[in-house]
Amino acid sequence: MNDNNKKEDARVIRTKRDLADALVELLAEKNFDDLSVKDISDKALIAKNTFYNNFADKNELLSFVMGRYYDVVYRDLKPLLESYRPFPFKRREFFKKTIASIVHFFYEKRLPFDKMVQADHSHALYWALNQLSLQLFETIVAEYPALINKKGDEKITIYFYAGGVSNLIYSMLDEGYRKNEKDLCNEIYRLIYPTVIETPVI
Repeated sequence: MNDNNKKEDARVIRTKRDLADALVELLAEKNFDDLSVKDISDKALIAKNTFYNNFADKNELLSFVMGRYYDVVYRDLKPLLESYRPFPFKRREFFKKTIASIVHFFYEKRLPFDKMVQADHSHALYWALNQLSLQLFETIVAEYPALINKKGDEKITIYFYAGGVSNLIYSMLDEGYRKNEKDLCNEIYRLIYPTVIETPVI
């Protein structure tokens, strides 16, 4: 690869980052459906035609933003996933920590998820968070299939619990953290663990 291509790649990465950051800032103030590509481009100080050189529309940009969040959540989960051992108590502890890691990402203050959710009148962000949750569950189960109870349909189980977790997180953020982070993790664990994890035969 020549130097010009390297510079172009760096410029594309920087442009996408700036557009993504601009969308996140705007979502803390406005409903997604009320935002235009021009609003996002102006916020990022990027020409509108440059936006379209990188994304087909604002929906594709939102998917890109969720992809960045997925990368962060998965990166935080990776050490935990690599330490997984399929023994009764280890598996139970692993599942608790997995839930805690996912919930913490959405509750931590450095990301304006509470404001983003509260401005989400069209529920575009709700759908995006649901897809993010689904992708995380699919990835974890693909790498650690022993976590899912084999008595039921695996795909339905993944959809059901990914939707449940994302809905709970979204609802708590929408209501201004009425349930604190630790209590929400305990509730999710209480609801999911008995039906998803089989007790191993010893």
